[in-house]
Amino acid sequence: MRVNIKLTAVLEFEDEKEAEIAYRAVKLEVISSPSDRAEGSIFLRNNKIFIRLTGSDRSAVRSSLNSYMRWLKLTKELIEYGKKDA
Repeated sequence: MRVNIKLTAVLEFEDEKEAEIAYRAVKLEVISSPSDRAEGSIFLRNNKIFIRLTGSDRSAVRSSLNSYMRWLKLTKELIEYGKKDA
């Protein structure tokens, strides 16, 4: 019996511009991220980024979520760094 684990995460940003910057940065990683055990998608709505993951086991989904969160954390840090220089 094959089990599918599904997860949806929603991240809210301060404004739509910041969310769009993060979405565009991470979207490229999602497209080029091959995995046999988990699939993911990401979409933007207003100031929120939605991450949808499906996997064959919890470890695969957790690993994928951790990757998304690292990419988004780095993007957020870069946005904040850019604000200091402005």
